[in-house]
Amino acid sequence: MRDYLTDPITSDVVAALIVAGILGLCGWLAAHVKAERKQNEEDAAKRDAAERQAAEKRAAARRKVARERRERRGEVRAYLEEDLFPTLRRAGVTAGGPGQSGQCTT
Repeated sequence: MRDYLTDPITSDVVAALIVAGILGLCGWLAAHVKAERKQNEEDAAKRDAAERQAAEKRAAARRKVARERRERRGEVRAYLEEDLFPTLRRAGVTAGGPGQSGQCTT
């Protein structure tokens, strides 16, 4: 029976097969790492886009709330100027200066 590992020709073939296998594994691993890196970059880009979109939605919501507050303030001011103040004036209530209370003349 032949000893394949000590036979010079056969041992060269076995060594070449081992080297080819190692190189093949290295190539597969490199391709796998490259694909994983690309997937991670795509996931990061999607995550960044989602975060940016969420930030834009939050900013739009803040602008909407601020606009609604301004509108409510305007409505309150209009109510005060158009309804309440004239009613108080007709009732004879006058506004005092700072530190003074209003006086009712009725």
